[in-house]
Amino acid sequence: MDDPKNRESAWQVDDILKELGMLDEDLPHEPSAPKGEAPSEPPEQKDGDTVTVEFPEDDPASDISKRDEGDTKVWSISPAATAPVKTSPKDVLFTPPERKPDRREASIVPAPEPPKPAEEPAKPEEAEEELTLKQEIFEWVKAIGISFAVVFLIFGVLIKVVTVDGVSMEPTLQNNDRLVISNLFYTPKQGDIVILSKDSGLGKALIKRVIATGGQTLDIGEDGTVYVNGLPLDEPYIKEQIAANMHGQHDYPVVVPQGHVFVMGDNRNDSTDSRFEVLSFVDEKYIMGRVLFRLYPINKIGAVK
Repeated sequence: MDDPKNRESAWQVDDILKELGMLDEDLPHEPSAPKGEAPSEPPEQKDGDTVTVEFPEDDPASDISKRDEGDTKVWSISPAATAPVKTSPKDVLFTPPERKPDRREASIVPAPEPPKPAEEPAKPEEAEEELTLKQEIFEWVKAIGISFAVVFLIFGVLIKVVTVDGVSMEPTLQNNDRLVISNLFYTPKQGDIVILSKDSGLGKALIKRVIATGGQTLDIGEDGTVYVNGLPLDEPYIKEQIAANMHGQHDYPVVVPQGHVFVMGDNRNDSTDSRFEVLSFVDEKYIMGRVLFRLYPINKIGAVK
């Protein structure tokens, strides 16, 4: 008797075999009934029709088994394989579907690090130290040029070297002495040894000592003693006292004009200086500078007083 429950079980077996991959698609079989619809009546099988189905070997874990009955192989399926599995909502473990990355979603990509500057290959030591001939010549020329500029600045502007010519400053200075002078920020003072330009009156440069400055009163006594503002000068540097015929052409005492100086040589009796009209009072603008120190002779190098 064709029981509807048996037909439903047969269709379920068919579905199970299909899922297990044991149902040959080339064999005639009934398609599964759509969900929600009752399975249709299976077609009547006529006597003599033979259906051959190949199944895989027995699987111990499967609910399907076979046995041999002579020339006929009989397959049996346990009721547990066909029975629908009843589950409760508590027994169902929901596994969310794997989410594919959405290409439209914005993402933050770390900025690539800036490339590190390539290290320059080390130069050979010989290449670093070696200079070309032109470079060496340029370095020498530059060094010489700087040296000349420094020398010119020092000895042409800041200081000068002069040579003593004559005996009017003996015993303090001798003929051919080399002296270093400077006029940088110089203001004439009593007792300084100064160089006068050739425009001062005699047509040549002179070296003398300042005896009195502008506004001071100068007098020469009968014994040759020199007085400034009424006070005798202590002059250990002179060679000898002034002779009676060497007082000069002034009516003493005299007042030195402002901006001028009264000068005399340390060798008072062999010096042409301010005592005589040919030179008289010297304008300060003709002072080239004062003597700083003696450069030659070597045994007398040092400051000059």
